[in-house]
Amino acid sequence: MDHEEPTLTTDPELGDIAEELRAREPLFTRPELGTDRETFEQMTAPEHHLAKGR
Repeated sequence: MDHEEPTLTTDPELGDIAEELRAREPLFTRPELGTDRETFEQMTAPEHHLAKGR
């Protein structure tokens, strides 16, 4: 079964907060490092992977 990744957007009123969070967590909020689940799982320990099918 093919699963499409959701399109995520930030409310424009929260833009400043989103920028501050990006600065604090560069590993997971940098699109240039990858944005799909497979890439994310490669950057995390297996015990932190989401259960398949959720």
